[in-house]
Amino acid sequence: MAESYAEKLDLIMRITGTGNAALGRALSFDPSYISRIRNGKRGLPTGQPFLAPAAAYLAGRVQNDYQKKLLAEAMSLPAWPENRQEAEGALLAFLTSKPRTPSPLEEMLKGLAEAMRTQPAGRSYGAEPGTAMEAMTYYGAKGKRDGVFAFLTDLAGDGEPHELLLRSDEDMSWLVEDPSFARSWLGLMSSLIEHGGRIKIIHSISRDGSEMWEAVRSWLPLYLSGAIEPLYCPRLRDGICRRTIFIARDRQAFISHSVTGQQGNRLNLLLRDKSAVAALTEEFEAYARLCKPLMDIVRASSPKELSPVIRACLEMKEPVCGARTPGAVLLCRDGVGALVVTTAEPFVAFSITEGRMVSALWNYLEGLPSGSTSAALAALEAWVR
Repeated sequence: MAESYAEKLDLIMRITGTGNAALGRALSFDPSYISRIRNGKRGLPTGQPFLAPAAAYLAGRVQNDYQKKLLAEAMSLPAWPENRQEAEGALLAFLTSKPRTPSPLEEMLKGLAEAMRTQPAGRSYGAEPGTAMEAMTYYGAKGKRDGVFAFLTDLAGDGEPHELLLRSDEDMSWLVEDPSFARSWLGLMSSLIEHGGRIKIIHSISRDGSEMWEAVRSWLPLYLSGAIEPLYCPRLRDGICRRTIFIARDRQAFISHSVTGQQGNRLNLLLRDKSAVAALTEEFEAYARLCKPLMDIVRASSPKELSPVIRACLEMKEPVCGARTPGAVLLCRDGVGALVVTTAEPFVAFSITEGRMVSALWNYLEGLPSGSTSAALAALEAWVR
């Protein structure tokens, strides 16, 4: 539970998808100053109001039901105030409140712990023996590449259509740091799609802007096939314990776990035991039921058919950042949405409105050279003329 104003501010900004740059502009502070306040390295400014105008701005960023639910839970409110002024007041009271008293649930758990200590010791538990199974073990980033390569080549080799279920919130450097593997990975995934394969992928939206764009860019060629269903989970996670699950339904699974910042000897497992694959599939599907579509995808046979989507983004009044890259143009409207448009056939427009992903992409684009946005706008404006 957040206790200091810095922890509380960071929590609210993460839930509302507010970046340091956006809050800095609203309050006339440098983004780096906002960052230091959030991580507790800098105190509140003495010559200028901060928490009250911050609460006023952040109240306007609370738009989705899941944001309201998360904030109400974090602030111990029965429900999120629908009145804007009341919402501002609730946020300011939360930011300035002193450490809370234990909740009824915590008191109950404390009493339960006391009661358990009084129970007689020595009661036995009759454990059933487990089931032994074989697993291929791989270690570290190189091992992850080797394991994923074995996973994909085994599937691509039989020429059959497979349904892949993919989820990972681990560091993606293992995928992109070896160019030869990245090419092989893309080729194998394309081969699976060509043989009628379908892919359901749950993207992580807790990555920073650069890593988020790399994920979008690396998946673009596969999205063009129309064989991918992209999802995301709107619920926040701590981002410390991370997990990868790659499943070929009824065939095999590749899994790994890591902790943020962990290097070296990370364990990866390739499993072909049918019971294990079935259990992991059930886990994936339970997680997928908590998810929502990540983006709207519009496919067209000619650039003209995408003009309404592009024009709608160009006509927005919110601040804009963008970039033109080989094969695609990316345009982001601060706090509203992002648009990725492919510049060669097949023509596809990807519209993203999820707040945290939009914020991450904005922060990434904001750090690019100043001419990047002009180049992106010029490309899209020429498209709709």
